[in-house]
Amino acid sequence: MNLFLLNVLLAFAWAIVNGSLTARDVSVGFVVGYLILWLVSPALGQPAYHERLFKIPRFAIWYLAELVRTNIDVAMAVLAPRLRQHPGIVAVPLDCETDVEITAVANLVSLTPGSISLSLSKDRRTLFVHVMDLEPGLVDQFRHEVKEGIEQRVLELIRGEEGTRELLGRQP
Repeated sequence: MNLFLLNVLLAFAWAIVNGSLTARDVSVGFVVGYLILWLVSPALGQPAYHERLFKIPRFAIWYLAELVRTNIDVAMAVLAPRLRQHPGIVAVPLDCETDVEITAVANLVSLTPGSISLSLSKDRRTLFVHVMDLEPGLVDQFRHEVKEGIEQRVLELIRGEEGTRELLGRQP
């Protein structure tokens, strides 16, 4: 069973046993459930849940910094005296396998100003992205930013360290 779902169930069970289904009781139940799962995780064989939970705020801070940076880039391009944009479509090969992984990467790319996910190949291995300003010769740099910046971090959150190490070992 997914440990996060089990943690949520423990949180609600805590609140129900205490007789009040308030946000405070559910939050306390979530913390108590997290501690219980942390103690029994060696027996469950799934310690990655506890590692990933602390990576979420770090990912959020990184992504917010990227949003600020790309917003500034888009603002500078729009406010420039001469419009010198080079729009283009980039094919980004994906290592994502599940619908959740692909959707997360595609949506995070689309939320980043100046780029939008257009389509996914039929074999689900390539994401096509429209880029507002793609300087000639920087296609590989953009692919690298999506692969190393967004995709790898999403896979670390979803799969954990083990899944990411397995993925990196698979690449040539």
